[in-house]
Amino acid sequence: NNRICGCEALVRWQHPSRGLLGPFTFIPHAESTGLIIPLGYWIAKQACQFQQIISSQYDEHFFTNINLSGKQFGVDNLVPKLIEIVNQYAASPAGIKFEITESLLMSNPELARQSLEELKQSGVKLAIDDFGTGYSSLSYLHQFPLDTLKIDRSFVSTMLQNKKSDVIVKSLIDLAHNLGMDVVAEGIETEFEDSSIKQYQSEYGQGFLYSKPITPEEFQQLLLSDIDISQSA
Repeated sequence: NNRICGCEALVRWQHPSRGLLGPFTFIPHAESTGLIIPLGYWIAKQACQFQQIISSQYDEHFFTNINLSGKQFGVDNLVPKLIEIVNQYAASPAGIKFEITESLLMSNPELARQSLEELKQSGVKLAIDDFGTGYSSLSYLHQFPLDTLKIDRSFVSTMLQNKKSDVIVKSLIDLAHNLGMDVVAEGIETEFEDSSIKQYQSEYGQGFLYSKPITPEEFQQLLLSDIDISQSA
């Protein structure tokens, strides 16, 4: 319905000499050194605090997605710590959605299943990110307690040029719905992609057509303009 209903928390590093660095520059180093553990908790705290603010000022149903690294699942107290952060800083557990990748599930399926079950029981939501680019994808949809399927941008961005991509996107949306999951189509950059996923009844779209990555302050301004547009329509 063209309303902003959630966001995904992204991390950047404002380097003193190299400027603003994207995650692919430093996350691998954080994972190899173990710094991903405290960094992951810090990101979760910041995201939950942001969700609480937006929920109270804009929309009580507003949600924030938080990515989890496979390295974090090697820590014994990961789930209790994440639940503690959510309960302390978020408006409600239902307003937080943790994103996991197929590679994470594949590396240690049993550990991932146990951890995700515990997280789900706390009231948070779970999403599988970049779906369709890994291995044994379909088996994960019935093994794990997932709420949301995020269709990888590699399919969405080629729907116009490649009929097969278009068929895959529509089929994945239908499959997710039949399994009781909602859908996020990633990488929306054109009006054609936006209209297509609406036609196929994807609940959400995410991409540069709506907004490029912005600061929390800029996001709040975007929400205010979104309210103004909706009220004047």
